[in-house]
Amino acid sequence: MLVPILDVANHAPSEAGGGFFEVTSDSVSLVVGSRGANKGEEVYLDYGERPVEDFLLHYGFVPERCPSDSISVPIVASEDDGRERMVHVSWKQCRSSEGHPDPKVN
Repeated sequence: MLVPILDVANHAPSEAGGGFFEVTSDSVSLVVGSRGANKGEEVYLDYGERPVEDFLLHYGFVPERCPSDSISVPIVASEDDGRERMVHVSWKQCRSSEGHPDPKVN
């Protein structure tokens, strides 16, 4: 559904202040978090939990964090060759690792 003016709102997850539409039989309301919005403040919408490819295909961007997406990459290493430690250190330095479990090395 396109709503004039509101259809140009940028994306932000709900926890970051993004709002959402409520549709009734005769109107559309924009709910903006529990604090509301001040005059002149940019209003964001939560586009919902979608896979990264949906964001790219339908909206033309990929969010910095996309918790609905994950990928499993098998890594085979013995504990004494140092690769396991390297994987864990590299994972912790990655911005997108926040909120995701540590990798398991087989």
